[in-house]
This record gives sequence, structure tokens and C-alpha cells, in this order.
Amino acid sequence: GIRWTQVPFKGYAEGATETTAFISLRGTPAEAAELSAAYCDFLAAHGGVKMEPPANLPQGGLLKSMETFELIFSEGRVVAGVHAAESRAGAEKLAGVLCQHLREVAP
Repeated sequence: GIRWTQVPFKGYAEGATETTAFISLRGTPAEAAELSAAYCDFLAAHGGVKMEPPANLPQGGLLKSMETFELIFSEGRVVAGVHAAESRAGAEKLAGVLCQHLREVAP
């Protein structure tokens, strides 16, 4: 199953809604990639529609869930993502910024 532990998150204004970014530090890069894929599969099994993820995000998954977008990826030992983005462009922009920051401060 999916096991999330100590997941910090932060809300960001996007249009009239708030989009949430989250991160989770895992034990190994393989564990992070596995959790990223498992979470994408979980969302798809519960109604999310898988879409082609942006090429610049490693181990990425993009889904449309109801009227919002979920973008999940791993970078090194970190699983990160964007929850409930109002638009695909907004999800990709916030995830890109988050990924770049993770690359700069990789644990």
C-alpha cells in the first residue's frame, strides 16, 4: 500500500483557487520513484485520468481528477507534487519550480 509519512505542504494561489505543493523524503531514490508511481496508479484507480506528463519531470505522472490536475514526480529521494491545480499549465509551472528547487538542495 501507499505509506506517506511527514508530508509538508504549502498552498499557493492560482486564479480563484488554492493549489497545494507537497514533498515527502524517502529512504532511497528507488523508494521515491516507486511511491510516485504507486500514487499515480492509486489516483487513476479512483477516477483520475492519466495524461502525458511534462518531459522535464523525472518519474512524473499527470492526472486530471474531476476538474483539477494532480502532478506527482520524484527527484532523488524525494516524492513531490502538485495537488488540485486549476489548470494543467499551473500544475506544470509549480511542479517545475519545485523540481528545480529540489535539484538545488537535493538531500
